[in-house]
Amino acid sequence: MTLVSHFHAKDWKSFEDAWSEIMLSDGPIDDVLWVIDAAAEAKVMTRMLPFVREHADLLEQNGRHQDAAELLGRCLLGGGPPGELSTRLFRNAKTGWGQEGWWEDYTRLVDFHESTDDVRKAWRLLRQLIHLGPGSAVFHRSGWGVGEVTNLDAANLEAKVRFASGRSDRMPIKSIIETCEVLEPDDLRGLVVRDPVELSRLLKEEPLECLVGVLKRYNGRMNQVVLKSAMAQVKLEGTAFTSWWRRARKEAEKSNMVEVTGTGQKSQIRLLDKEVDPADSMRRQLRLARDLGAANTRVRDLLTEKDLSDELRAAVLDTLDELADGTTEADEHRLAAWMLLRAERSETPQPLRERLEEAYRAEPPTDPSVVPELWQLFHRMPGAREQEACIDLLKEMHGEEGWVAAAMHDLMHTPPGMVRGLIDQLVTAEQADLLAGTYSSLLVRPTRNPALFVGLAEWFERGKLQGEFTGPVQRLHSFLLLAGSLFAAGAGDVFRTRTMTRLTTLLSDGEPTLMQTLLADASKAEVRKLMPMLSKGVDGSIDRAFTHAAVQRFPDIFRDSNRPFWEEDGIWTSEAGLARREAELRELREVKIPANSEAIGKAASYGDLSENSEWEAAMEDQRTLTARAMEIEEELRQAQLIENAAIPQDVVAPGTQVTYRELDTGEERTVSVLGPWDTAAKGVISYRSPLAQSILGSPAGAQVTVKLPTGTQDIEVVAVEVLPLISRAEEAASTK
Repeated sequence: MTLVSHFHAKDWKSFEDAWSEIMLSDGPIDDVLWVIDAAAEAKVMTRMLPFVREHADLLEQNGRHQDAAELLGRCLLGGGPPGELSTRLFRNAKTGWGQEGWWEDYTRLVDFHESTDDVRKAWRLLRQLIHLGPGSAVFHRSGWGVGEVTNLDAANLEAKVRFASGRSDRMPIKSIIETCEVLEPDDLRGLVVRDPVELSRLLKEEPLECLVGVLKRYNGRMNQVVLKSAMAQVKLEGTAFTSWWRRARKEAEKSNMVEVTGTGQKSQIRLLDKEVDPADSMRRQLRLARDLGAANTRVRDLLTEKDLSDELRAAVLDTLDELADGTTEADEHRLAAWMLLRAERSETPQPLRERLEEAYRAEPPTDPSVVPELWQLFHRMPGAREQEACIDLLKEMHGEEGWVAAAMHDLMHTPPGMVRGLIDQLVTAEQADLLAGTYSSLLVRPTRNPALFVGLAEWFERGKLQGEFTGPVQRLHSFLLLAGSLFAAGAGDVFRTRTMTRLTTLLSDGEPTLMQTLLADASKAEVRKLMPMLSKGVDGSIDRAFTHAAVQRFPDIFRDSNRPFWEEDGIWTSEAGLARREAELRELREVKIPANSEAIGKAASYGDLSENSEWEAAMEDQRTLTARAMEIEEELRQAQLIENAAIPQDVVAPGTQVTYRELDTGEERTVSVLGPWDTAAKGVISYRSPLAQSILGSPAGAQVTVKLPTGTQDIEVVAVEVLPLISRAEEAASTK
């Protein structure tokens, strides 16, 4: 074991022997300096003092005055008493560097002498000056970043520094050491200015080496928030950091030098005191995982590595097997672990096999609406990957000869993640007629199994399978019924969200869309009967697809209703306005919110959160951005396209250009009435604005009193023209 490992183990007898061995060997003092830093962090410097004094005296006797000064100074900066160390420090520093031409000027500049008031400050500054010279890298603490000393004028105590930003400045040496950190030669930050190409290569090809270098700067321990802040100093931020950290973590987990525990922002990274077997390290990390679910995620990530050794792979799977036996773990995590082990080992783990056999032998329910025990077990599988693999478990239980009949018998109970794969295999097994019967049943009650209903609809409505079903309008009624049910249930369930996405795609994608096909022969009365289903709430894309198809079938379908279309629920907008609003949401989701997360991480690295203004500001921004994103999402769900509306002729409505005259001045003005997201263009007003609300529905020649925030104004509508708005679908059709 090393000196450092004895220190962390608090094995003081072995620690004393190891330090004595280093002293007698007259070898490098790197490990000793590391221990001094660790002792300072642990606040046990008093225990180190006898060893420091003895070792410094031996170094001095052997003529290693600079090393002696480095050891004494490190102890002093770590909290060692100046009264016991300063005399030795001054003596060795002067002997070690006193012959240098800069000695007198530098020591005078930093007030380094035996009667100085603050020996710690004087030594810290002098040590930086010792390492300062042409080619040295510095890090400006107040925002200028990394710079390189290109010229040093020791006589005038000035240096020229070129910063990575391109800024170049001649600075007094005293200003440099007070505002900058002089970087060690092996500090990764120095490459930002000295060799950015090499820095890029190291980050890409040697992520573990970079991680170790940063860990050494932080005494071998840090969390992910601190690491993110440290890597930002070498211009590694945002998605670039995420990608680098993913690779660095994988390398660390396979190494014998670094240990990573925890997940996400709570990840803890530690430089190991001694080399350990990567397999042992990984076992320990998995056992320290928050729960079996976190361990499952780590194992799944590891198994994607192409160069994962057989030894490490076996250790990972064995440990997961051991953890899955824990009866205190959530059942869904145990099932996921067993399914992962089954996929990797090509055999069903014994505990899972016992659960399957018990469910298989259970008495089948007499009520067909009750889910059989075996299928209940399939439903408890937590993810789509595990549920899809249940097809193989079904075959394992029923055999190749009996699984098809068993699947068709209980098809209504298929869990969402199992649907697509099971339908594919049943089609291959020539069960199309029975599948058509199931689809017919679900058309009557689509909410019984939404995922299965949509999965079968993808086959039958797209013509890949044939069957005899109810008419197209009746089938559309079933689709809209399910769309309303899924919309009312809201987000929060990943399977429900996926089903909603697939249903939306099925109805609104393609040319013509399935919505248009199902309404192709519908009567106006049938279309009207479907409208209330949408008013209860469906996905915005489905609502727009229905509106477009209905207007295409009957251009006046909305015009001759009892109230104008703009008074209906929703937000009317042009396609251009909708695109702008969607772009605003994308910017929030993909730019501003991720940037805010980065800012929160940086602010967290500054220390005590109770007095951290940066943290408070970043968290306030997070609340504002999240609320704004949710607000826009809700607005987009209510969006209706003006291009799809039946805009009346000669009447003020959204989608019209209006010329009006102010009666008191005779001045005429022309405005385009569009949606609230279209008003960035000149001469456009929202139909929700006070002016528009006063004249909506008015024909040319009408005189209206407009209620404005500043008062009232009498105007006359001079002319109304329908704007030439063309939807993207119509534009595409016209070019064919």
